[in-house]
Amino acid sequence: MRCLGLVSFIALAAAFPTTARASPGDIAATRSAIRATMTADRELHAAAPRAGGAAQAIRLAARRCLPDFERVPVVEQETVYGFYFVSLSSGLWFVDKPMLRRWIVDGLAPAARRSAAWRDERRRLLRDLALVDRIYSLGRPDVCPAITAWRGRDFAADQRPAAIEAIRRAVEDPALSVGTSPAAAIERLLLHSGDPRADRVMFLLNRGADEPDDRVERLDDPIVDLFRI
Repeated sequence: MRCLGLVSFIALAAAFPTTARASPGDIAATRSAIRATMTADRELHAAAPRAGGAAQAIRLAARRCLPDFERVPVVEQETVYGFYFVSLSSGLWFVDKPMLRRWIVDGLAPAARRSAAWRDERRRLLRDLALVDRIYSLGRPDVCPAITAWRGRDFAADQRPAAIEAIRRAVEDPALSVGTSPAAAIERLLLHSGDPRADRVMFLLNRGADEPDDRVERLDDPIVDLFRI
């Protein structure tokens, strides 16, 4: 997850000439985008306990096969952790997805019609939305069957369960890379808007369609602790 803090946002403001002026279309589009983004922020915040509960259910169910996780050889730890991480993320994702989709597909559409900069930003987010959905759809609500089955095959690389192999390939595929940042034009428009919510909007644009790592990796998770570097 990327975010632009207040100090960085102020520093960025100083980097742009104060004489620059946005077009009326850009100004109207930015106001529309701010309203849509803050609506999404409220919806995501309200749904956070439910999303967190879905991820926690996966986390707790995985503890029954903790001994299998403990036996994963070093050469396969990255693969297994990727499988676990994506599966946990999928619990969050399927709660958050309708709200993120509504924000990007519908909420930002008026801004995209009025402004080339917001059109490009919405296109970036739509791409990330599709990629995140493709990856997190591979997650499993119960990771134990795949991990236990693979342990029974001595974690042989050529005998990875299909669920684990599918996630390994997706995570390693550069074409499925997610996490680009908003363009400088969007930062500039938000700065010039003078809206006190601009910093929060930039934070959410940097988050994009993905699930933040700190919602997935919990310090009290013994499986996360196993693979901590």
